[in-house]
Amino acid sequence: EGADGKRANYGIIDASVTFGFDLGEAMLLLDAEAAYQHGTTELEPTGLLVKQDLRAFAWAGRTTLLADRLSVAIDSLFLSGDSDAQDGSVTLFRAYPNYQFGVVLFDQVVRAQSARSVATATAPTLGAPFNQVERLPSEGAPTDTLAFFPRVGYRLLSGLDVYGGVLFAFAPVVPRDPANTKLAGGAARTALGGASEGYWGTEYDLGARFRALAWGSLLTLGVEGGALHPGPALNASAVARASGADDSLLLGGRAFANYDF
Repeated sequence: EGADGKRANYGIIDASVTFGFDLGEAMLLLDAEAAYQHGTTELEPTGLLVKQDLRAFAWAGRTTLLADRLSVAIDSLFLSGDSDAQDGSVTLFRAYPNYQFGVVLFDQVVRAQSARSVATATAPTLGAPFNQVERLPSEGAPTDTLAFFPRVGYRLLSGLDVYGGVLFAFAPVVPRDPANTKLAGGAARTALGGASEGYWGTEYDLGARFRALAWGSLLTLGVEGGALHPGPALNASAVARASGADDSLLLGGRAFANYDF
């Protein structure tokens, strides 16, 4: 329930499965989870003042091969998108912000561009502004994607792993900034005003992680970095580029420390 009394009423059906196969000197692990969200909502960013049907689907999978110090894995992720915020049906599935998939794309770039949409969706030039615009920012959560993330890891020392991979992220539904798309007469536009298409980009990631028992609990320290080659779903217009927007190679990183009591 929102502060203004508007509500979302829905249920989620969730199923997960894990298989492990002993291959002698190696182990193959298969993990998958699927979720379906069904109900109604009044809380989606839209110009409509009606209750909308909520129908959204998500899938996450991981296949991992463990062989001594070497690990090879491929993650897959599908989150349904929404092609039209004004059609009375909401099909957007947004993952929890702490669900990390890559370093730069969703956690930094899509987070920043979706936050920018709040300002454009309330611009006076729109005439009738959007409602619930505070729900436009993704807050770093993956959304509207079909992504594949193959990775390779190697254990250098006991507790110390290094890993790297390439993330390929498609957009099943062409991402649309609501305000820029409306101002363009319905043609899909990004938050930076460029023509939007169905590929988020390609990201190259490297990282290192150290785990150790400290005072009877698990301590984890890590650092990760990534380079994103943005796809056409993140295009900037010529005006935005002239104002300093950058849709060329983008770099990012993070460091983290966890202590599990």
